[in-house]
Amino acid sequence: MALTITYPDAITPAFNPVLITATSTVRDDYTIGSAKTITSITQSGGFCVLNFSAGHSLLKGDFVLITSAPGSEEVQGVALVTEIIDTDSVKINIPFVASLTSNGTAYKYIANYSCVVDLYVYYNSAPTTGIYIGQKIQKPKFVGGFCYFEIDVASIIKSYNFKQSGSSEVLSWDLYEYATTGLQINTKSFVKWGVELAEGFDNPSGGVPEWQGGVSPA
Repeated sequence: MALTITYPDAITPAFNPVLITATSTVRDDYTIGSAKTITSITQSGGFCVLNFSAGHSLLKGDFVLITSAPGSEEVQGVALVTEIIDTDSVKINIPFVASLTSNGTAYKYIANYSCVVDLYVYYNSAPTTGIYIGQKIQKPKFVGGFCYFEIDVASIIKSYNFKQSGSSEVLSWDLYEYATTGLQINTKSFVKWGVELAEGFDNPSGGVPEWQGGVSPA
C-alpha cells in the first residue's frame, strides 16, 4: 500500500480548515494489486484451501476478496487467510463445500481501511520540540476508483490551545491578545504544526499500519 500525501502550507491559520489530502493505491472496493487466478479449491481440516496459478504473496492474517468461484459460489466474498500452505496455496476461514468447475478469481483485500493521523505542535518556528497533541482516524472517500482521504486537522490543533506572549508562531485563540495594549489582533493566531500519517487496517495476526515517514511539513 502507499499514500501520496499533499500538505497545506507549513504555517496555517489555526481555525480555518487545515486540510491534508492523501491518494491511495487501494481501490474503492478495498482491493489492491492484480487479480489472482484460483485454479482449484481443496480442503484441509474441513476448510477451503485456495490454490493459485502463481505465487500469491499473501501472509497469514491477510484478507482476500474472492470475486469468482464457479461451482463453489459459497466461498465468494471476503475471507481471512488462516494458514500459508506454500507459495501457491493458502487456507482460509470458510468451510469447504465443493470444488471449482473452472478457474476463479481473488484479490488481496484491505479490511477496515483508514488513515491514521498523529498531530504535533511546536513552541517556536523551528520544528525541534514537537508536542504530540492528538490522533484522528479517517475513513476513505472514493475518487477515480481509488480510496482518497481528506483530513481536516484544525479541530485537533484547536483542542491544544495556548497563548505565549513574545514567541513566534504561537497558537492562540481566534484573535491573539497583544501583550502591551490588550488589543486582539490576528498576526500571531498561527501554529507551527506537523503530522505523521499511517495506513490503518485489520490484520488479526499482528499486522501493523505502514507509516509514511516523519513529521511533515518540516
